[in-house]
Amino acid sequence: MADQKMKERIRVSLMIMVLSASLLGCLAATGQNQPPRKSTSIHPRAGVRSSVFLPVSGNVYPLGYYSVTIGIGNPPKPFQLDIDTGSDLTWVQCDAPCTGCTLPRDQLYNPSKNNFVDCKDPICLAVNSPNPPQCKNPNEKCCFQVQYADHGSVLGFIVLDTFPLRLVNGTLSKPHLAFGCGHRLQNRGLHPPTPTAGVLGLGKSKASISSQLSSLGVTKNVFGHCLGDNRGFLFFGADFVPKSGMTWTRMLQSSSDKHYSSGPAELLFSEKPTGIKGVNVIFDTGSTYTYLNLKVYETVLNLIRKNLSGKQLHDVKDNALPICWKDTKPFKSVRDARNYFSTFALSFTGSSNVQLQLPPENYLIVTEQGNVCLGILNGAEAGLGTTNVIGDISLQGKLVIYDNENQMIGWANADCNRKTRSKKKNPIKTQLVRFPRIQLSVQVLKKEDGCKEKQSNSGTDDDVHDVVSWCFSAASQQPINKKSTHLKPHNGFRSSFLFPVTGNVYPLGYYSISLSIGNPPKVFEFDIDTGSDLTWVQCDAPCTGCTKPIDHLYKPQKHILVSCEHPSCGVVHFPESPHCEKPDDQCDFEIDYVDHGSVLGVVVADVFSLRFMNGSLIHLPLTFGCAYDLKNPGPYDPPAAGVLGLGNGKASILSQLRSSDLTRNVLGHCLSGKGGGFLFLGDDLVPSGMSWMPVSANSKHYLSSPAEVFFDGKPTGIKDLKVVFDSGSSYTYFGFQVYEGVLNLVRKGLTKKPLDTVQDKALPICWKGTKPFKSVHDVKNYFSTLTLKFKDTQNIQLELQPEAYLIVTVSRSLVLQQNDIKGHAYNNTSNMLFRSQEDGNACFGILNGTEAGLGDLNVIGDISLIGKMVVYDNEKQRIGWISADCNRLPNSLDSNYKEDIQRPYAANFGILEENHPKTQGSS
Repeated sequence: MADQKMKERIRVSLMIMVLSASLLGCLAATGQNQPPRKSTSIHPRAGVRSSVFLPVSGNVYPLGYYSVTIGIGNPPKPFQLDIDTGSDLTWVQCDAPCTGCTLPRDQLYNPSKNNFVDCKDPICLAVNSPNPPQCKNPNEKCCFQVQYADHGSVLGFIVLDTFPLRLVNGTLSKPHLAFGCGHRLQNRGLHPPTPTAGVLGLGKSKASISSQLSSLGVTKNVFGHCLGDNRGFLFFGADFVPKSGMTWTRMLQSSSDKHYSSGPAELLFSEKPTGIKGVNVIFDTGSTYTYLNLKVYETVLNLIRKNLSGKQLHDVKDNALPICWKDTKPFKSVRDARNYFSTFALSFTGSSNVQLQLPPENYLIVTEQGNVCLGILNGAEAGLGTTNVIGDISLQGKLVIYDNENQMIGWANADCNRKTRSKKKNPIKTQLVRFPRIQLSVQVLKKEDGCKEKQSNSGTDDDVHDVVSWCFSAASQQPINKKSTHLKPHNGFRSSFLFPVTGNVYPLGYYSISLSIGNPPKVFEFDIDTGSDLTWVQCDAPCTGCTKPIDHLYKPQKHILVSCEHPSCGVVHFPESPHCEKPDDQCDFEIDYVDHGSVLGVVVADVFSLRFMNGSLIHLPLTFGCAYDLKNPGPYDPPAAGVLGLGNGKASILSQLRSSDLTRNVLGHCLSGKGGGFLFLGDDLVPSGMSWMPVSANSKHYLSSPAEVFFDGKPTGIKDLKVVFDSGSSYTYFGFQVYEGVLNLVRKGLTKKPLDTVQDKALPICWKGTKPFKSVHDVKNYFSTLTLKFKDTQNIQLELQPEAYLIVTVSRSLVLQQNDIKGHAYNNTSNMLFRSQEDGNACFGILNGTEAGLGDLNVIGDISLIGKMVVYDNEKQRIGWISADCNRLPNSLDSNYKEDIQRPYAANFGILEENHPKTQGSS
């Protein structure tokens, strides 16, 4: 039933009361008296560092809420929080123990002794401002109770803990923020509470997250949100605030109003006055729908009904909402019904033409029964009295910004299914140890001059929360139409292609091949990446954020630009269609990666010079990306000129070769643990004896069947684990629960063994022996094999022996022989004059994917693929692997190649500056 699925919220916070611990049993909830804490006074802001960007998930109907996932604690534990501009205090369900909590106990926040905030702490005063708490003794804990307009309430105590936040400039900030540990919840709504762990309070007071981040100098006291159909984004700071295109109105400054209120406004309908004036409204993301006081609500309802007179809509009862209509056939979306309705507007007085437009899609929903229902409700019936609340339904499709620095609220229409691109173009510095580079989206951008806001209503890919796109011109390059390159049917295949690979997992953190492009050909180094589809290269168009010297960039010519209506552009953006205002518009693209890096550019087609294994040489035009605007949060320059997209999409180089009947849609790689390896396109080198596993046909990535995890040959209880095979990730990433389970097993297996934990800048978890280890072979006997056994297959398993999840570190302070100072490759570590005493530790190469922003996604990275020939058979939708000697090229090639495959690079790059990896990413 629709009414059972929809979560209707009216989460306007009426009050926050700071309570005496002795009266309400706040201390009893912890079960022990806690020692006094040092004061946590809020420091004045020194210098603002950057902004924080968070993807949003959710919808108005049927979910009824939008949320973000934030890590709290050290190590961080992820919590899904309902975003709420109508509340100040952030709180999470808390195991203290808890009454009325809706989540399993293992998903609750577990406070420790030193988390509690004392009653006289300044942060306790900020929570209850302007009424000071009544503290009977210095050690009394700061308790709170929040009451909401829907008569729900939360009681608990104030705690302080670490919130690891990745700033858009790439740094990792770990501020200590105050929030509520809610251990007594009461829900009195008609519907069950949302399945979130708590509420992210975004109100105006000093207790809100935005205010605390501002006070600590992390971001400015500015935040914004963009709510889409099923996704969106939220940001803290001013980096994403457009310089133009926004409509701004002042916040009301009433001393009694803690909410984001604006007004007074006049109500318009179909651009005509309704006689309703002096309307003050609260902007509240904690309310699913919009609520108006009785007089305004009745006027709105009468105007709608009058407007529907004579139209073919009829009243109908629907459990979703009070007022609904049906047509002769069910509606599929609001777009089907919007022509029956007109636009409302709130015209704010005292401002020049400042209006908040509410078209039909901002006040209607279509239910599962296909009825269209009014998402504006009677606030008086909901207990709001004369208060008017603008809820999520009326904020959809808008970038809404709350500027607490200047006391302004602004909005602009936007496509909230896409991520905003910062106008601040800092030079890109990318970590060499890469975060998973699984491609999230390829955005369709229209060509504009300068930097203008793009307002689009088209939805995009499932995995990204993207919205206001900023379009950049490709210098003076003008797009032209090309002859059609419709692909031929497959008749026969000529041969396969083989490429020597250079690189290593550590310390470089990447594997690459070299390809020649253009006429005359120019060589470019490409990072091989099975997690992305589109191949791109840094491009002088001119370029912002490119890291290579200008003479090492790809130089596009006018005749190679792909037009927007060309079939190749459609392939790049599949399954979406590019928006073409003119047939000769250039085909623009934007790729967003999981590590928050992004690449923007134009699609081009140029000649690739490729040699078959049978010796013949071809010169073939292929479609790829000319990237002229790069952004990445990592601290190191990207190692390669671009990315070789080897995903299963039609835009990949392999798919294009297959479409031209040159080779089969099969690829494989063999990555050596000693450095180097090889990559092949085609099926000539696929051996017999492979272990084959089907991959998901509905995934953009190489996603496995469900697997059960075994450790040392014994079941771990971890089942139904799906993994993505991604050569764009240096390390392997597991979701939080899987990661914790595996790490605990590893630590348990090391009991009574001569290893001690040690801090090493390379990775978060490391051990040292009685003397430094020289290689993984020196330490592997202390560790056990991790095995993934895949369901729906006949005894197919992926064994991860210790060398598939461990590295031995090398000091950043390596000194090389003088002839290697310029970065030339060397053949073995004997060329090092000495090694620092800090190196030689064994580190765990499986990382917490949730902490890295991957959520529950599990990624098998390079470290777990070395020493194996891994084959991706897109013809038969399967992945195979077999142990192999990846130090040599296949025997079918010239022996000159075979002897020169092992080429590790200088180890003085790629060491992380922090104890925890930042984003493990490079764009």
